[in-house]
Amino acid sequence: SFVGMGSTNTMVWAVHGQPNCLYLIEKSDHLGETVWHPLTVLTNVTGSVMFTDTANATNFCYRARILD
Repeated sequence: SFVGMGSTNTMVWAVHGQPNCLYLIEKSDHLGETVWHPLTVLTNVTGSVMFTDTANATNFCYRARILD
């Protein structure tokens, strides 16, 4: 979910989900595009974890997937 704007025009996002899991954050260049690119891997210790994107974040879609 969108949290807000960070410093230097970064966008701050939060992933809410199963604690103690690794999440792969992926982004797509356009709405409706089916090609997803890895952005980062997060360790969700408490059930919520935040990430930022600085690469003109308003033009991208994001998704999170639990890694096995």
